[in-house]
Amino acid sequence: MPWNEERHQDLLNDPRFEAAIALKKEGNYEAAADFFGELLKSFDAEEEPPQYLAPLYFEYGSTLVCELEKANNDMLEETNPSSEGPPLKKTKIAQQSGSPSEFSLAQVPGDEDATQGKEGGETNGDEEEGEGRGDEARGGEEDEDDEEDEEDEDDSVIAWQCLDTARGLYQSAMDAKSTPELLVQLKRGLARTVNRLGDLNMATSKFGDALVEYEVSLKLREQEQDPSVEAVCRLCDTQIQVALALIEHVADMGEVDIVVTTIEDESVVVVSGEDCINQALAFRDQARAKLEGLLTELARNKTECSVHEKECICFQYTNLDGFVGRCADLSQEKPELARKFPS
Repeated sequence: MPWNEERHQDLLNDPRFEAAIALKKEGNYEAAADFFGELLKSFDAEEEPPQYLAPLYFEYGSTLVCELEKANNDMLEETNPSSEGPPLKKTKIAQQSGSPSEFSLAQVPGDEDATQGKEGGETNGDEEEGEGRGDEARGGEEDEDDEEDEEDEDDSVIAWQCLDTARGLYQSAMDAKSTPELLVQLKRGLARTVNRLGDLNMATSKFGDALVEYEVSLKLREQEQDPSVEAVCRLCDTQIQVALALIEHVADMGEVDIVVTTIEDESVVVVSGEDCINQALAFRDQARAKLEGLLTELARNKTECSVHEKECICFQYTNLDGFVGRCADLSQEKPELARKFPS
């Protein structure tokens, strides 16, 4: 079935879709997700989701990922508060698709269940009140935490389903006969969707799976061969994400091979353990060289950048700084690896 551009534009101009996008940009992810979910229900009569709904599935899934990332950030701030800046543990670069600025720095925890340590040291403080009352209160808090964990797990499953559906819709539209202009648009949508699947895997500490998704997105963005500031920044962003997925794997598992399971249920080594850090640094260097090349080209041509383009470039340098900081953290966490990072 060919891509229906008219229905696609109708979706983008739907007041409900526009309201959800506005809420997402404001950071009101829960309300935005509700809007996207209700809008999606209005298409339930369709036997199979039509291709033009790919942006709706993407935005719904992406918004749920934003919720997960925000919950992870809040948890890190509670467990590791600091007046001198954000928590140092597991800094990742996340692409906030649909926001005014596509690139941003976010935090990701090592484990969604880390909230169980939050109440571990709490006591009533008044022994004469008896232990029963304190246990009852803590039990209620633990029940609430369990419910929140279950909700996060449900959201991550729904997010994956939505993003995977969007991926399939974009892919099927690309496989059909499309104009060159439409094919560029579809490839860009597919790259953005796969990239967000990588973010979801990072948020749930599946770093090997995140690496695979980011590398697919990277190939799609390399194929664009678009010299614009935004396109180059998107490419740099993905290169840094690949590097960070490798670093987080080492932080989580040590220098062990990154192994993923194929659809045929076969285990495949994606990157050898001893090569993870070297590859991460190589991708970091590629991103830095891309940015420096972009700035050189802009200066040579005396190009006047828009505010948005300047923000994109600045965000990528922030992302590079975040990666350097994460490597420094890892050197402290695992001193035996310090020799692998240049001083």
